[in-house]
Amino acid sequence: MKTEGFNSERHFYLYAKNHYKKTDTLEDLKKILGVWCGVDPEHITKTDIVRKLLSIAHPHLKSESKFLDFIKYLEPDYLWAFPMYIKEAGSEYDFQRAVIHGCLSILALTRVDEIDGSLGEADSNILPFSREHIENLEEKS
Repeated sequence: MKTEGFNSERHFYLYAKNHYKKTDTLEDLKKILGVWCGVDPEHITKTDIVRKLLSIAHPHLKSESKFLDFIKYLEPDYLWAFPMYIKEAGSEYDFQRAVIHGCLSILALTRVDEIDGSLGEADSNILPFSREHIENLEEKS
């Protein structure tokens, strides 16, 4: 899914930045990864999602302190840092889910000018738009 002029991984950033409606993070990310690599989402595993998100988030962990903070927040004692994770996972700790939410947090906080290429627009054929995204579209028109 390489689009000229746009970051090829843009929908992961757009998801993290709340342009898409979030329902079940794993299922949502399976759809995005499926579109990105041309595979039916039912064949995508949690490990596939972890690997892809780590590859996207890694360049944004430029300093040792950012990397150490990322690792620290994966500990069960820091689950409060990812409220969506707690809501989805309940009281059971899941390392892979913690990594996913940690990576999404990094992508959400990454400035667009730090991303290779433009993010472009969200695509409702991948996932429904979030309320915030719809409100932004209405403001622009």
